[in-house]
Amino acid sequence: MQLELARSILFAKSMAEMVGFYRDLLGLVEVTTADTSDEWRVFRAGPVELALHAIPAPFADGIEISDPPEPRSSAVTKLVFRVADVAETRALLQKKGVIEVHQSFLNAEGPLVRCDFLDPEGNVFQISSE
Repeated sequence: MQLELARSILFAKSMAEMVGFYRDLLGLVEVTTADTSDEWRVFRAGPVELALHAIPAPFADGIEISDPPEPRSSAVTKLVFRVADVAETRALLQKKGVIEVHQSFLNAEGPLVRCDFLDPEGNVFQISSE
């Protein structure tokens, strides 16, 4: 058996804010399909798609998102985006106001190899050269 990851899904309380973040701030390209709606959006993220799925209102109403968001310590997934230049991408994300949550990681030779950031709902994502 051979499995190939095709898509990762994040559940979102505020679809508008999350769509704006991943599309406009991170620059992922939105893929329009027959299923595209206010509750479901898909983005190209290299060979794997990133989908956003709205949390149903009865559940979403019970979720509090702080401002600024706090890292979701109970999240079981971290998205990792490979970039050509971590230091340059880190500086660009910081300039856009994206919150960095962990100190940057260096390899033995010194160049920056990965950094962790937060999306608007507290999901931790990483940029990495690896």
